[in-house]
Amino acid sequence: MLRERVRVARDEVALRRQDPGRRDDLGRAQLELRRALEALVVELEDRRLPVPYALHAELRLHQDIDPR
Repeated sequence: MLRERVRVARDEVALRRQDPGRRDDLGRAQLELRRALEALVVELEDRRLPVPYALHAELRLHQDIDPR
């Protein structure tokens, strides 16, 4: 379920980047993606599963974009 949330959020960010008329929502889409990535990392850590490096890197990227 969390992986699906991340996939949908990634798709939404990509859509917002491609459509100049919807760029106002890009920040919200990026925030949702960040939250989805954070939730997935927490879930993996709670289950004592490894967090792939690429997932860590993507989360850091989104934290740098908006360090809230």
